[in-house]
Amino acid sequence: MAKQVGSFKTAAEYGRKASAFLADVQKQFAKFEGSAARVITLSETYDDLVGLSQYQESLFSQSVTAIENRLFRAAIVLAWAGFVDVLETKLASDGWAKANSVWSTFPTTKTLEEVRESYTEHAFVMLGKECGLYTKSTMNTLHGALAERNQCAHPGNPDPGMNEALGYVSKLLKRAKDLEGRTL
Repeated sequence: MAKQVGSFKTAAEYGRKASAFLADVQKQFAKFEGSAARVITLSETYDDLVGLSQYQESLFSQSVTAIENRLFRAAIVLAWAGFVDVLETKLASDGWAKANSVWSTFPTTKTLEEVRESYTEHAFVMLGKECGLYTKSTMNTLHGALAERNQCAHPGNPDPGMNEALGYVSKLLKRAKDLEGRTL
């Protein structure tokens, strides 16, 4: 019996060592372009996000899953949806008071869903800048990200590769985390 317990301990030790080895190999492969192991670095970025709603976390999680399954256009569309929900929720967090102070015609009595029907995502990005959530340079970057999302959401446009999708999702995750830490 003691011999079997010793064998079990040895097998468990080999299992731990194999897991550690596999994690190290994936970390090393994540450095190379085109490697599916690069998704690990994106997962680590995702794990760092705090304060997102369940819906926003779901959108970003689906974006990561899309990259893992080589659905790069879908990953970009989902990441934008997650980011823009963070932005719109932040803008609505004070009952649209700040938005109305910078755009006097902005409705303060409508719900987020109602406002989404009246304003484009492009306008929400502009409003975020006007409300002081980010700089003009960041606004221009976000408008570029929206244009890229639009290209991916419609047929006939070039397909992004893994590198483009990883960069796009990582950039929007960083922007979302930054927005979460800001106040209006």
